[in-house]
Amino acid sequence: MLDTVNFWISKIKKYNEYYAIYDKYFKSPRSFKKRVKSDFYSMKTGKISPYDGIVQKYTSKLGWDWVLISSLIYQESHFNPEAESWAEANGLMQLMPSTAEELGVTDMGDPQQNIRAGIRYLKRLWDEWPGIPDSIQRLKFTFASYNCGLQHVADAQRLAEKYGMNAQIWDENVEVQVHNLTYPKYYRDDVVRSGYVRGSETVNYVREIFERYDLYRQFIP
Repeated sequence: MLDTVNFWISKIKKYNEYYAIYDKYFKSPRSFKKRVKSDFYSMKTGKISPYDGIVQKYTSKLGWDWVLISSLIYQESHFNPEAESWAEANGLMQLMPSTAEELGVTDMGDPQQNIRAGIRYLKRLWDEWPGIPDSIQRLKFTFASYNCGLQHVADAQRLAEKYGMNAQIWDENVEVQVHNLTYPKYYRDDVVRSGYVRGSETVNYVREIFERYDLYRQFIP
Protein backbone atom coordinates (compact mmCIF):
# COMPACT_ATOMS: atom_id res chain seq x y z
CA MET A 1 0.00 0.00 0.00
CA LEU A 2 2.84 2.39 0.86
CA ASP A 3 4.48 1.74 -2.50
CA THR A 4 1.18 2.38 -4.28
CA VAL A 5 0.55 5.65 -2.42
CA ASN A 6 4.10 6.85 -3.07
CA PHE A 7 3.73 6.04 -6.75
CA TRP A 8 0.47 8.01 -6.89
CA ILE A 9 2.09 10.98 -5.13
CA SER A 10 4.99 10.96 -7.57
CA LYS A 11 2.47 11.27 -10.41
CA ILE A 12 0.22 13.92 -8.87
CA LYS A 13 3.25 16.12 -8.05
CA LYS A 14 3.27 17.03 -11.72
CA TYR A 15 0.02 18.95 -11.28
CA ASN A 16 -0.81 22.19 -9.49
CA GLU A 17 -3.57 20.48 -7.48
CA TYR A 18 -0.94 18.63 -5.45
CA TYR A 19 0.70 21.83 -4.25
CA ALA A 20 -2.64 23.47 -3.46
CA ILE A 21 -3.63 20.49 -1.30
CA TYR A 22 -0.22 20.29 0.35
CA ASP A 23 -0.22 23.98 1.22
CA LYS A 24 -3.74 23.78 2.61
CA TYR A 25 -3.12 20.88 4.99
CA PHE A 26 0.58 21.14 5.83
CA LYS A 27 1.78 24.70 5.34
CA SER A 28 -1.17 26.89 6.27
CA PRO A 29 -1.46 27.44 10.05
CA ARG A 30 -4.47 29.65 9.40
CA SER A 31 -6.33 26.78 7.77
CA PHE A 32 -5.42 24.43 10.62
CA LYS A 33 -6.57 26.90 13.26
CA LYS A 34 -9.82 27.52 11.44
CA ARG A 35 -10.69 23.82 11.63
CA VAL A 36 -9.77 23.22 15.26
CA LYS A 37 -9.88 26.65 16.91
CA SER A 38 -11.20 26.65 20.45
CA ASP A 39 -10.27 28.86 23.39
CA PHE A 40 -10.03 25.68 25.44
CA TYR A 41 -8.07 23.67 22.84
CA SER A 42 -4.77 22.30 24.15
CA MET A 43 -2.48 19.68 22.72
CA LYS A 44 -0.76 19.45 26.11
CA THR A 45 -3.85 18.78 28.21
CA GLY A 46 -5.81 16.72 25.71
CA LYS A 47 -8.86 18.90 26.28
CA ILE A 48 -11.20 20.12 23.58
CA SER A 49 -13.72 22.26 25.44
CA PRO A 50 -15.05 22.94 28.96
CA TYR A 51 -17.82 20.49 28.14
CA ASP A 52 -15.71 17.37 27.57
CA GLY A 53 -17.07 15.67 30.69
CA ILE A 54 -20.71 16.24 29.70
CA VAL A 55 -20.12 15.00 26.16
CA GLN A 56 -18.32 11.90 27.48
CA LYS A 57 -21.16 11.19 29.91
CA TYR A 58 -23.88 11.06 27.27
CA THR A 59 -21.94 9.56 24.37
CA SER A 60 -20.66 6.68 26.51
CA LYS A 61 -24.22 5.38 26.81
CA LEU A 62 -24.38 5.05 23.03
CA GLY A 63 -20.88 3.73 22.39
CA TRP A 64 -20.00 6.76 20.25
CA ASP A 65 -16.64 8.51 20.30
CA TRP A 66 -17.09 11.68 22.35
CA VAL A 67 -14.35 13.36 20.32
CA LEU A 68 -16.44 13.03 17.16
CA ILE A 69 -19.48 14.54 18.86
CA SER A 70 -17.30 17.36 20.19
CA SER A 71 -16.32 18.08 16.61
CA LEU A 72 -20.00 18.30 15.72
CA ILE A 73 -20.66 20.66 18.63
CA TYR A 74 -17.85 22.92 17.48
CA GLN A 75 -19.35 22.90 14.00
CA GLU A 76 -22.70 23.93 15.43
CA SER A 77 -21.74 26.60 17.95
CA HIS A 78 -17.95 26.93 18.32
CA PHE A 79 -18.61 25.80 21.92
CA ASN A 80 -20.62 28.94 22.63
CA PRO A 81 -23.59 27.99 24.86
CA GLU A 82 -25.33 31.26 23.98
CA ALA A 83 -25.05 30.84 20.21
CA GLU A 84 -28.22 31.55 18.24
CA SER A 85 -28.72 31.05 14.51
CA TRP A 86 -30.85 33.03 12.06
CA ALA A 87 -33.31 30.10 12.18
CA GLU A 88 -33.67 30.50 15.98
CA ALA A 89 -31.64 27.38 16.80
CA ASN A 90 -29.96 27.81 20.18
CA GLY A 91 -27.17 26.59 22.41
CA LEU A 92 -24.17 24.36 22.03
CA MET A 93 -25.93 21.90 19.75
CA GLN A 94 -28.14 24.50 18.06
CA LEU A 95 -31.46 22.91 18.92
CA MET A 96 -34.63 24.26 17.38
CA PRO A 97 -37.13 25.44 20.01
CA SER A 98 -39.72 22.80 19.08
CA THR A 99 -37.14 20.00 19.26
CA ALA A 100 -35.78 21.28 22.57
CA GLU A 101 -39.27 21.43 24.08
CA GLU A 102 -40.05 17.92 22.90
CA LEU A 103 -36.82 16.66 24.50
CA GLY A 104 -37.54 18.33 27.83
CA VAL A 105 -35.11 21.24 27.63
CA THR A 106 -36.16 24.08 29.92
CA ASP A 107 -33.03 26.22 29.51
CA MET A 108 -31.45 26.23 26.05
CA GLY A 109 -28.32 27.92 27.40
CA ASP A 110 -27.66 25.20 29.97
CA PRO A 111 -24.81 23.06 28.57
CA GLN A 112 -25.93 19.87 30.31
CA GLN A 113 -29.51 20.09 29.05
CA ASN A 114 -28.51 21.16 25.56
CA ILE A 115 -25.89 18.46 25.06
CA ARG A 116 -28.06 15.73 26.57
CA ALA A 117 -30.98 16.66 24.31
CA GLY A 118 -28.79 17.06 21.24
CA ILE A 119 -27.25 13.64 21.67
CA ARG A 120 -30.68 12.11 22.25
CA TYR A 121 -31.82 13.69 19.01
CA LEU A 122 -28.75 12.36 17.19
CA LYS A 123 -29.58 8.88 18.48
CA ARG A 124 -33.14 9.26 17.20
CA LEU A 125 -31.81 10.15 13.75
CA TRP A 126 -29.31 7.28 13.88
CA ASP A 127 -32.23 4.92 14.46
CA GLU A 128 -33.83 6.21 11.25
CA TRP A 129 -31.01 4.70 9.18
CA PRO A 130 -30.96 0.98 10.12
CA GLY A 131 -30.38 -0.03 6.51
CA ILE A 132 -26.93 1.59 6.31
CA PRO A 133 -24.54 -1.32 7.01
CA ASP A 134 -21.32 0.63 7.59
CA SER A 135 -21.30 2.47 10.93
CA ILE A 136 -19.21 5.41 9.69
CA GLN A 137 -21.48 5.91 6.71
CA ARG A 138 -24.47 5.67 9.01
CA LEU A 139 -23.02 8.41 11.19
CA LYS A 140 -22.62 10.60 8.13
CA PHE A 141 -26.27 10.06 7.22
CA THR A 142 -27.14 10.91 10.83
CA PHE A 143 -25.11 14.11 10.89
CA ALA A 144 -26.49 15.19 7.51
CA SER A 145 -30.01 14.62 8.84
CA TYR A 146 -29.17 16.69 11.92
CA ASN A 147 -28.05 19.53 9.68
CA CYS A 148 -30.64 19.70 6.91
CA GLY A 149 -33.43 17.40 8.01
CA LEU A 150 -34.15 13.71 7.69
CA GLN A 151 -36.55 14.09 4.76
CA HIS A 152 -34.08 15.97 2.61
CA VAL A 153 -31.49 13.22 3.08
CA ALA A 154 -34.16 10.66 2.22
CA ASP A 155 -34.86 12.63 -0.97
CA ALA A 156 -31.17 12.51 -1.84
CA GLN A 157 -31.14 8.77 -1.23
CA ARG A 158 -34.02 8.31 -3.67
CA LEU A 159 -32.20 10.43 -6.23
CA ALA A 160 -29.09 8.30 -5.76
CA GLU A 161 -31.12 5.19 -6.50
CA LYS A 162 -32.66 6.81 -9.57
CA TYR A 163 -29.30 7.82 -10.99
CA GLY A 164 -27.63 4.45 -10.41
CA MET A 165 -25.59 5.42 -7.35
CA ASN A 166 -25.18 3.52 -4.10
CA ALA A 167 -27.95 4.78 -1.81
CA GLN A 168 -26.28 3.17 1.23
CA ILE A 169 -23.06 5.17 0.88
CA TRP A 170 -22.76 8.84 1.77
CA ASP A 171 -19.31 9.55 0.32
CA GLU A 172 -19.43 10.41 -3.39
CA ASN A 173 -22.92 8.94 -3.68
CA VAL A 174 -25.77 10.31 -1.56
CA GLU A 175 -23.75 13.43 -0.71
CA VAL A 176 -23.66 14.22 -4.43
CA GLN A 177 -27.44 14.19 -4.56
CA VAL A 178 -27.76 16.25 -1.38
CA HIS A 179 -25.65 18.86 -3.13
CA ASN A 180 -27.82 18.54 -6.25
CA LEU A 181 -30.94 19.41 -4.26
CA THR A 182 -29.82 23.02 -4.63
CA TYR A 183 -30.84 22.92 -8.31
CA PRO A 184 -34.38 22.92 -9.79
CA LYS A 185 -33.67 19.93 -12.03
CA TYR A 186 -33.22 17.80 -8.94
CA TYR A 187 -35.46 19.29 -6.26
CA ARG A 188 -38.36 19.25 -8.75
CA ASP A 189 -37.77 15.60 -9.59
CA ASP A 190 -40.76 13.30 -9.08
CA VAL A 191 -38.94 11.27 -6.41
CA VAL A 192 -38.24 14.36 -4.30
CA ARG A 193 -40.84 15.12 -1.63
CA SER A 194 -39.35 17.92 0.44
CA GLY A 195 -38.02 20.24 -2.24
CA TYR A 196 -35.08 22.60 -2.15
CA VAL A 197 -32.29 22.50 0.42
CA ARG A 198 -28.92 24.24 0.66
CA GLY A 199 -27.20 20.98 -0.07
CA SER A 200 -23.65 22.26 -0.36
CA GLU A 201 -23.83 23.45 3.25
CA THR A 202 -24.78 19.97 4.43
CA VAL A 203 -22.03 18.29 2.40
CA ASN A 204 -19.44 20.68 3.84
CA TYR A 205 -20.91 20.27 7.33
CA VAL A 206 -20.36 16.51 7.34
CA ARG A 207 -16.96 16.73 5.71
CA GLU A 208 -15.65 19.37 8.11
CA ILE A 209 -16.83 17.47 11.19
CA PHE A 210 -14.82 14.42 10.13
CA GLU A 211 -11.78 16.48 9.09
CA ARG A 212 -11.74 18.17 12.48
CA TYR A 213 -12.27 14.83 14.18
CA ASP A 214 -9.14 13.46 12.50
CA LEU A 215 -7.18 16.43 13.80
CA TYR A 216 -8.59 16.16 17.33
CA ARG A 217 -7.67 12.47 17.43
CA GLN A 218 -4.01 13.41 16.94
CA PHE A 219 -3.79 14.86 20.43
CA ILE A 220 -6.61 13.22 22.41
CA PRO A 221 -5.43 10.05 24.23
